[in-house]
Amino acid sequence: MSWQPYVDTQLMQKHGKTGSTTNVSEHAAIYGHNGTLWAASPGFSLATREVEVATEEGGSEQITMNEFENMANTFQNNGVCSKKGGLRINGVKCFLVRYDPMMKVAYLKKSQGGAAIAKTNRTFIVATFNQEKEATLPDGKKVPQNPGLTNTCVENLAIALTDADF
Repeated sequence: MSWQPYVDTQLMQKHGKTGSTTNVSEHAAIYGHNGTLWAASPGFSLATREVEVATEEGGSEQITMNEFENMANTFQNNGVCSKKGGLRINGVKCFLVRYDPMMKVAYLKKSQGGAAIAKTNRTFIVATFNQEKEATLPDGKKVPQNPGLTNTCVENLAIALTDADF
């Protein structure tokens, strides 16, 4: 089964009764629970990275962190990332705004945008938005990428995959 069309048509676009909104998300991906990348938009990856983190003494230190492991840890702990380095998506530090335990969706904030991550039976669905980039509405009007568009795409795909036992 090819997962790339799900990223391209369900996470990067939003379909409605009046047509499709394009360029909804900055980046998007689908990962298996074991960390295997199933599909992604160009330029997206959850990687192991060297990052600088604050220490309890008020200084900082360099650590190696795995973005996928920290993301998965957040879902194992009901929205709290207990691993050093926190939540980073595609190399960018994110902050948890809200976690919905019923839908298994984490809503994140980052500089100039944010992200939504959903956990289904077998996948993690990730999409980011950047308010400095534009989405195109069905009537051709340009609007900034925003949480409403991106979150809806992630939530809808999560429901569909969960219903299909993915």
